[in-house]
Amino acid sequence: MMPQPFAIKAALHATPAKTGATLLVTPLMVPVDDGKATVFGLCAIVDARPEVTEIITQILRGHLEQAAQSMGGETNIPRRFEIVLAEVNASLAEAASEFALKLNNFEAVVGVLTGTQLFISGLGNLLAIFLHQTTDRRFVIYELNEQFRTDTEATWDKPFITVLDGELQPGDIFYVATRTPNGSIAQGELQDILITLPPQGALERIVQFLPHEQQYGALCFHVASDVKSGAPRMMDPIASLTELGLTKSNTADLLGEQSTNISGAIKRFANSLTAELASPGARGYKAMAKRTLRTVVQILAALAVGIVEGGKLLGKLVIKIAQRLRRQDDTGEFQLKQKILQPVNKFRALPQSSKMLIFGILAVVVVLTGSVLFMTRAGANKKHEEIFAAAASAVAEKTTAAEASLIYNDTNQARNLLTEAATLLETLPADSRSHQDKINKLQTGLTEALGKIRHIAIVTPTTVAALPDGTKLSTISLAGTTLYGISASNQLFRINELNNTAEDQSATVGTIGQIVKAASEGNNLLLIDANRQLGRADVTAKSLNPISSGTTGMASVEDIALYNDALYVLSASSQQIVKMRAQGTNYEGGTAWISDRASDLTSAKALAIDGDLWVLTDKDVVRFKSGREVPWVHDALDPTLSQAIDVWTSLESPYLYILTKDEGGRIIVYNKETGKLVTQYKTPELANAVGFVVREAEKQIMFATPTSIWSFAATHLLK
Repeated sequence: MMPQPFAIKAALHATPAKTGATLLVTPLMVPVDDGKATVFGLCAIVDARPEVTEIITQILRGHLEQAAQSMGGETNIPRRFEIVLAEVNASLAEAASEFALKLNNFEAVVGVLTGTQLFISGLGNLLAIFLHQTTDRRFVIYELNEQFRTDTEATWDKPFITVLDGELQPGDIFYVATRTPNGSIAQGELQDILITLPPQGALERIVQFLPHEQQYGALCFHVASDVKSGAPRMMDPIASLTELGLTKSNTADLLGEQSTNISGAIKRFANSLTAELASPGARGYKAMAKRTLRTVVQILAALAVGIVEGGKLLGKLVIKIAQRLRRQDDTGEFQLKQKILQPVNKFRALPQSSKMLIFGILAVVVVLTGSVLFMTRAGANKKHEEIFAAAASAVAEKTTAAEASLIYNDTNQARNLLTEAATLLETLPADSRSHQDKINKLQTGLTEALGKIRHIAIVTPTTVAALPDGTKLSTISLAGTTLYGISASNQLFRINELNNTAEDQSATVGTIGQIVKAASEGNNLLLIDANRQLGRADVTAKSLNPISSGTTGMASVEDIALYNDALYVLSASSQQIVKMRAQGTNYEGGTAWISDRASDLTSAKALAIDGDLWVLTDKDVVRFKSGREVPWVHDALDPTLSQAIDVWTSLESPYLYILTKDEGGRIIVYNKETGKLVTQYKTPELANAVGFVVREAEKQIMFATPTSIWSFAATHLLK
């Protein structure tokens, strides 16, 4: 018995190439016509000549498309893949010779995924990872690109040398992509993303870690997981329907001819119709009529099958006779035409009644065949609609059940139900407008229910002020009760909230570098520039000048904050906070404030003080009391924190606020004492935020993007 192919989820991503770019990354994915395999490839070409990169890409695309067309049916895929590689090698060698393309400027991976097996080959340094899921649901990780090359030095004669193959199992993941810059995403984090997210979501998540200008291309395949532990396995009705079609097709390939089986279709139609006529529920003349119709159907079906099979035999016989009669006589002329006309003449000589009977039988065959095809198609469509409706109903029911669980604060049950609903929703095909509308409606319901679990609140901010064209804000801060912004070119702006304007203060700027952070110092602002020089913005005198302190001698300065007339300076490089006391208008050199810590602060971003000191790293918050780290137990965040940039609290506030750029931008609010997640404010404008301030007395949160100041109501303070 042939192994049944597993359902495969696939996705590709390519960052659009910018004009004048010397690197072109192209992912390719071509399904085989019978749907049993997918031919794929990913190439990266470094060349400043657009015509060269286009030709090389077209060569690879053309060969993959031809390979897909030739791999249907019972093709020996391993052998066919080797032939394709030989053809690709020849074409690439010819093009490389013509355009003088260096081999080390070309990287590629090509392969075939059949649903049960994977065949790949490649050259260069593209990343190719295969994650195999074991029976205990752990993953064994293989970097396949390490095995592409042999000891032989690569040449354009045979750029693709090594062919790797492997068996696929449920839960396996295959990922091939261009390499990401060092430090952008850790290998462990990349693997976690591939394991926890579906292919398209995984690629979109990876892109979020990359620099904006980074050229990136990737392919990702997930083999449908066959989970035998944990949450109950869910039935996928759409996949089941697809599998049924594959089973029928395989059975026909093994047991029948590769042409349309009219006799079999007639028999199946007749059997289904007679089964329907034999169903209970009718009495008297209705039962008699059913029996009569059942007999007529059986007779007509048998007659039709006989005619079809007889026609096949007659056709074969005519072909054999024609082949034997196709010979020359003594005069050298063919007698085939005369021989074939003999049965035609005999048919013409038949009585009219016999001719009518033959034509009647042929008409019955045509009608039955047409009916079979129509009923089969209609039945398949009806079955498809029924399955879609059942799956959609299951998604809606699970969403409703999840919302009911939330009423009783059973968030774990609600989250499990929504996960099941989301998994089932992914199987629904958007093959019609009505289906797509239904899927969109279900997705909206899922998103709203998930938002309740995650405490997400979608807000619509209003514009407080817009910066002049060409001006980019780098930071904001309150000086007393007035909000000020400082641009990347050290312009000082007073935010006039009455007339919604950003008023340029035309401040004089002393020998201070680009300002990166600001903190409130009464009615003035303390500043830190990119060179770790401390400065002060005197908003009355409208001046920005450097002042003396110990910041210039520190390895790095990420943030500053004032508390009880002392300046606290955060240094991630030193994993330390330095406390500096005021000396007139300046500050002393300072002393190390942290005396005991367990957490890693090398990714520290900001700090806030309320008596305790809160340090924000890119993924968590660390709490210190009197220089010693103390535990802070808080609710897990969903989605997890990954790109935090700022934090705020005060002595009077019971809340801790976190600004982050992940998930499109969020402001997260925790209860400091209980560690409970209060809310997550979301709006698209937060994706570009550079800083924020909280005015709890006014129940207002304000944030800045490079071009504008925004404000929205802090609804958690209204409850």
